[in-house]
Amino acid sequence: MNLADLASIGNFVSGVAVVFSLIYLGLQVRHAQRAQRALMHQARVDRVTNASLAFAQGDVADVLAKAAAHPVELSSGEVMRLFYFVRIQVLAVDDALWQFDAGFLDAPSLETTLLTMRRLMANPALRAVWNLVRPQIAPSVRARIDKIAEESTLVAPTDWAIAWRDDYAKLLVAMDAKTPVTE
Repeated sequence: MNLADLASIGNFVSGVAVVFSLIYLGLQVRHAQRAQRALMHQARVDRVTNASLAFAQGDVADVLAKAAAHPVELSSGEVMRLFYFVRIQVLAVDDALWQFDAGFLDAPSLETTLLTMRRLMANPALRAVWNLVRPQIAPSVRARIDKIAEESTLVAPTDWAIAWRDDYAKLLVAMDAKTPVTE
């Protein structure tokens, strides 16, 4: 075997090593993308959980309930709390749309965020608050939220306590109908 043959073998081995390196690099990139998506998803879940916990606090929950049941009785301070509530929701939608467009968020997660915004925009009291928030939002984001608002049919606000009582009573009746009578 001469020097040229050894050089050819070396080139072949080098080529095979490059191919294996590229395959390994591709696998690593794919793994990194999946890990990044998982981190983004976890951050989104954490953000939604923390926001939900904050909104469930007495003050905010009471204002949201009042906006649903008796919106014309809202004070200026309560309207301001709703202002920041809607603003946070708008920013969550903006973030979800950005992440989806960038390929970091899956369609079901985006749809969940959009469904929440559609529900908010269906409530006349919260749609009115959106009109207060709107001037402080970037035009591109504003256009997307306006489109969601346009697609959301306004519905009469729901008094959640009454709705819960009605549903609870129906469930009790259904439960009693399924429970065998024993003597």
